[in-house]
Amino acid sequence: NLLFQYGVMRRNRVEVISEMLGSALLELKQRAGTADFHKMDTEKLLNFILTLEQRLEKETDLRRLEHSESTKLKYLLGSTIEVD
Repeated sequence: NLLFQYGVMRRNRVEVISEMLGSALLELKQRAGTADFHKMDTEKLLNFILTLEQRLEKETDLRRLEHSESTKLKYLLGSTIEVD
């Protein structure tokens, strides 16, 4: 019973955090559309760009890995032989 309650509490926390993250990302997207980067120092702008590129690369690498792993799993499952 305690484990079940812990699982429910954890799921609730994950849902709340996910909703907050979604709201924060929407706000960030709105701000990015109105961002005024010409006032930013060149060094800060360059560091900002490099940080964004690294983050984007990380995000796309994770998706590529997920895709390749799912492809391997489909291949393995497709190559199995059913036995009566």
